[in-house]
Amino acid sequence: MRKSLLDMEEIDRYLFNQLSVQERALFEARIILESELRANMHFQRQTHALIRWFSRLQKKERLQSLHKRLMKDKKFEQQISTIFI
Repeated sequence: MRKSLLDMEEIDRYLFNQLSVQERALFEARIILESELRANMHFQRQTHALIRWFSRLQKKERLQSLHKRLMKDKKFEQQISTIFI
């Protein structure tokens, strides 16, 4: 496997706390010594954050769509209103 793919896999394992104590210490030493690895880790961390954000956005949109459909049913809307009012 190419070094860049191995680095990506190791970065993921680091970010998801899947490295042993020894592997983690060695990887953190590499981060200090290798500026390219440090930059790649930063970009990979940002990518994970964007994926989480986009996933939350999609879930929010699905919930809003479901809410709109449910509230079109007047009987359901009245039942929900009696629970929360």
